[in-house]
Amino acid sequence: MHTIKIENFGPISKAEMSIADIVFLIGEQASGKSTVAKLIYFCKTLNEELVNLIFKNGSEDWSVSMTTYFSILRKKFTNIFGLTKDLGEFCIVYSYSHDNKVTITPNPENTVNFQFSNQLLSDAASVWDNAKKMLLENKQKSHNMHASFLADHVAKQAILSRCQELFSDDAYSVYIPAGRALLSRQMLLQLIQGDELRRINQSESYLPFDIVDAPTRNYIAEVGRIREALIDESIDDPLINFLKYTSEEILKGSYVYRNNYDYIKLDDRKLVPLSYSSSGQQEVVWLLNLLFSYAVSGQKSLIIVEEPETHLHPDAQYLLAKYIAAFLNKTKSQVIVTTHSPYVLSSFNNLFYADKCGKKIENCEIAASIIPKQSWLKEEAFSAFIIEDSTLRNIKDESLAMVDVGELDVVASRQDAEYEKLLHISKGGSLN
Repeated sequence: MHTIKIENFGPISKAEMSIADIVFLIGEQASGKSTVAKLIYFCKTLNEELVNLIFKNGSEDWSVSMTTYFSILRKKFTNIFGLTKDLGEFCIVYSYSHDNKVTITPNPENTVNFQFSNQLLSDAASVWDNAKKMLLENKQKSHNMHASFLADHVAKQAILSRCQELFSDDAYSVYIPAGRALLSRQMLLQLIQGDELRRINQSESYLPFDIVDAPTRNYIAEVGRIREALIDESIDDPLINFLKYTSEEILKGSYVYRNNYDYIKLDDRKLVPLSYSSSGQQEVVWLLNLLFSYAVSGQKSLIIVEEPETHLHPDAQYLLAKYIAAFLNKTKSQVIVTTHSPYVLSSFNNLFYADKCGKKIENCEIAASIIPKQSWLKEEAFSAFIIEDSTLRNIKDESLAMVDVGELDVVASRQDAEYEKLLHISKGGSLN
């Protein structure tokens, strides 16, 4: 299990957590939920950046390539968090395993330094050297196009596996930001994509002040990649069809891509352009579509999703929790959820409790009739934290194996107390 330690970074003064299969982060706005989530996302993508560099960089010297690698990471970090001149002296330690970890600290150039542990540095050099040797041997192996293609595929898969072993991670990381409705605005999307093309044509891999940050850019690219690949027919897989049915229940219709435009097909078969659909549909449609695409392909992923409840009715929030759970069960993926919604947390609590009840053979069938087994979640697979006073506090009730939803009910308690006082004075009482 990966772990992260954060000291004095942004709104976080001190935090330490293990990254379970399912992580819930709650707290007031500006408390640091997104900061923690984006730090995890960044550290999880060090693997992907190394793979990209191996296949792009012609140098066979690791010492030179390492400098390039760290430069790419610095620019990506700056693109996500900005320049570090106002952040003070911080320290972030991300552990991929007991011996392999990276430490991130500020440097005088207003960016960051990366210090790999000795073991990680040694293993990275070994992976690099072996990868370059493998690619060179593959080029020299055959002039037969078909044989060369197959050998190239095998070599790349081997390199990918070595990098995954290096960072103890075989999942593809996707950050799904708040404000997802922006992708339903066709003109705005085209503007962002136009800036993206202009960025790609420049010599720098990342610019510090791009129109969107790296996680959002990756999210937009993923949406574009799967747009035309989404299927519209049933598959001989009960769990996939469960996802399809649940998606339609949440959307009150189904997604349709036609002639380069997005639509919601309503029950009466009417097509409504996505940009004219409800705010809830616009916010949730690509969260549903991405997870569905990964489930169909079997893509193991780390999904970080900000405020999945945005603009959704509580019933839809409950259905979305079941949808995410079914996706996790299908792909053996991970998910990190930041939320303000007690409905989201209580919905997931039901799914944990269903699995707990279903462990007793005599209860299994009855529990499955209440909540479909596709959405059961193992109680030991999750962690939950609240960020308050700049620190992280565990809010998992170990005895019940549930998230302590009461942490989000503090406001309701204050409202009840105010109402009781108003009721008292309305009957002629006083506050003394």
